[in-house]
Amino acid sequence: MRKLTIVFFDAGGGHRNAAEALKSTLEAHPGRWNVQLLNLQEQLDSIDVIRRATGIRIQEGYNLILRKGWTRPTPQLLVLLRGLVRLYHGRVVSVLETYWRQNPTDLVLSVIPLFNRALAESICRATPQTAFATLLTDLADCPPHFWIEPESEFLICGTERAEQQALETGHARHRVFRTSGMILKPKFSLFSSFAVCNASPQSLSASSKCWTFSASAQSPS
Repeated sequence: MRKLTIVFFDAGGGHRNAAEALKSTLEAHPGRWNVQLLNLQEQLDSIDVIRRATGIRIQEGYNLILRKGWTRPTPQLLVLLRGLVRLYHGRVVSVLETYWRQNPTDLVLSVIPLFNRALAESICRATPQTAFATLLTDLADCPPHFWIEPESEFLICGTERAEQQALETGHARHRVFRTSGMILKPKFSLFSSFAVCNASPQSLSASSKCWTFSASAQSPS
């Protein structure tokens, strides 16, 4: 059985919801994938400068801003977050590289922004045979260095705009996948499916990786 690791964090609610929706749907078809969820925040707690200074995790500070409705400074906050991610990039890659060496997997699926460059680099260094895909849980990217990175191996887009952005960034057509919409938990739909093609273990290599993703959802009337 192949192992799939889905990377999420709890900034907002959509990333965890997407990860749990994919896990529950895949587990409804036993025998194909061993699905593990990885909370990135927990892995990076040791280098979370906001947590050191205030005792509050970065994601908890973000969620507090959302709960209070303090959304006006969001653009400035995003600039700050990008700066912190860039400043601590090397340390993040090192932490993740250690994790992948200790917890090898066949496929890493990211449902988070900002850290996809670090994820890609750490996977390449630690386990280059592992495939890496990014599933955008937003309607579009917010460049630069948000969802779509040059290092992204496969990109899964839920809208035409996101697909266009991926292609305009220079990603090959056969590495950009368009789904019928955004990820929903099965309980929010009358029908949902997430199919993964049956690749032989021999095909799971750095030079030959095959996963086809398709998803559809129809909201209750």
